[in-house]
Amino acid sequence: MQIKPAHAFFAPALLAVALALGACGKQDNKDQQQQQQKPPEVGVVTMQPRTVTLTDELPGRTSAFRIAEVRPQVSGILLKRSFTEGADVKAGTQLYQIDPRTYEANVNSAKASLAQAQATLASNRLKAQRYGALVKEQAISKQEADDALSMHGRTKPRWNRPGPPCATPRSTWPTPRSPRPSPGASGAR
Repeated sequence: MQIKPAHAFFAPALLAVALALGACGKQDNKDQQQQQQKPPEVGVVTMQPRTVTLTDELPGRTSAFRIAEVRPQVSGILLKRSFTEGADVKAGTQLYQIDPRTYEANVNSAKASLAQAQATLASNRLKAQRYGALVKEQAISKQEADDALSMHGRTKPRWNRPGPPCATPRSTWPTPRSPRPSPGASGAR
């Protein structure tokens, strides 16, 4: 066995201690430098109460909670507009005056058709009565009397009823006055 000199163990241990002490000295140096620096300068503001208006501008969309569509209920030529655009209008207020001549002509035509139908009904009734008497005397054939009675029977239910000659009562016929159904503003403001 061979013995090694003592300086072979001593040299690496000495090097390790020197390095450790050198590192500690650098850390102490950094701490000293930080302590020697001046503290940073800061600004000081004294607070005082006062009123401040805060405003935010945000994008957005709105929608109306009540929408009205204006649709004509009757047709015709407008003679007069009875409201000012943008004004408030109460329910039942007349909005427009429509030319009544078209409606009057329709009513007159219906009245004429009714009068003609009533005259035809009366004529057929009288003819059926006459033919009934003539059949008893055997002056005409029974076929002719049956035809006259049948014609009277077909005309009677169609035209022998009270009221206007149309399916709807006169109160529901179009009127040339156009009232507003609900209150509100008329048009854009």
